[in-house]
Amino acid sequence: MKLERYFENPDWLKKAKVIFFILLALLLVADFSIPKEHAVLPGESLPGFYALFGLGATLLIIIISKLLGSLFISKKEGFYND
Repeated sequence: MKLERYFENPDWLKKAKVIFFILLALLLVADFSIPKEHAVLPGESLPGFYALFGLGATLLIIIISKLLGSLFISKKEGFYND
């Protein structure tokens, strides 16, 4: 069976989302139980630090790329008709 069929099946997508969120919850619970005595950065000792750090970095990349795209790549309406 092709991989495309899995992604087109809404029932499989719902199951995949549930499995994904359960996995994320288990990882967050596991992060609370890991000792943090060797933390280098100030925020590293907080549970979920790297999840929030990754979310912030991803949002920053998206914002910067949209800004650069609007400044350098996009053209004004009617640019190609002139």
